[in-house]
Amino acid sequence: MELSSDVYDKYWQFDMEALPNDLIRRGMAVQGENGELELTIKDYPYANDGLLIWDAIKKWASEYVKHYYPTTKDIVDDEELQGWWTEYPFAGYFPNRPTIARKNMPVENERLDMAAFEEDPEKVLLDTFPSQYQSLTVMTILNLLSTWSRRESRRARSTRRTTSSGGGCWISESRSRCGTRTGS
Repeated sequence: MELSSDVYDKYWQFDMEALPNDLIRRGMAVQGENGELELTIKDYPYANDGLLIWDAIKKWASEYVKHYYPTTKDIVDDEELQGWWTEYPFAGYFPNRPTIARKNMPVENERLDMAAFEEDPEKVLLDTFPSQYQSLTVMTILNLLSTWSRRESRRARSTRRTTSSGGGCWISESRSRCGTRTGS
């Protein structure tokens, strides 16, 4: 539990996971002088479509929160909300949201499973959780899929231009490379 909580604490920032901030961090957008987000690649469907959805959700969520919490003091005084926020670091604790289960949780209508659960609930719960090997495999895959390499970040800040010979040049902060077009 402490390990996953430490990882979230060191590497995950709530404000940096927002789509606009993520695009800026990866060099796919810049904050314009007028405060608006400007994409470095105008025809980037992930950003174009994602920002439309982002703006719609942001508008809906803002209006919803303002309806129930008209002032900042209302947020601070809500004991249940504050309690949820203090528990938030435990969200990364694997048993709180396992990706797989070795068997289904018992259902009240199934007498044998329910009897075992009533007799020793901790054993049934532990038998349901993934094994250590399964957990390690899933956490490793999730880490690989959610980590940006330095090379990817550098490519995101690159720009492409076409030469008169039909080849392309990639220009990044560290180098540029030109070549002729090959294949289709």
